[in-house]
Amino acid sequence: MLTATETPRHPLLRLIAPRIAKAESQVAMDIDRAMKDPRSVFGTPEALSKSTELTAEQKRAVLMQWKNQLEQLQAADDEGMQQNAATAGRTDDLLGRVTSMLFRVDADL
Repeated sequence: MLTATETPRHPLLRLIAPRIAKAESQVAMDIDRAMKDPRSVFGTPEALSKSTELTAEQKRAVLMQWKNQLEQLQAADDEGMQQNAATAGRTDDLLGRVTSMLFRVDADL
């Protein structure tokens, strides 16, 4: 595999090497974005679990971040900071699904 600093010898590879580097960069940026807001990148914990773009370790890291964020929301619910009961129920459901996917990913490590 070529790194961004290597120049390919084949003319066709010279044309596609910048595109490959850009794609690799976008995947790295998506991981950063996923760590900040997993739902915006994957939508569901199940979609994250099925992703072929991430390693098991990366999936675990994103799921742990997602779980921590949901636990913080849950703590805010418990302290009465969130007023909508429906939102609290969705948080509980999503936390359960994230935890379930985390167990599955951990089993694959």
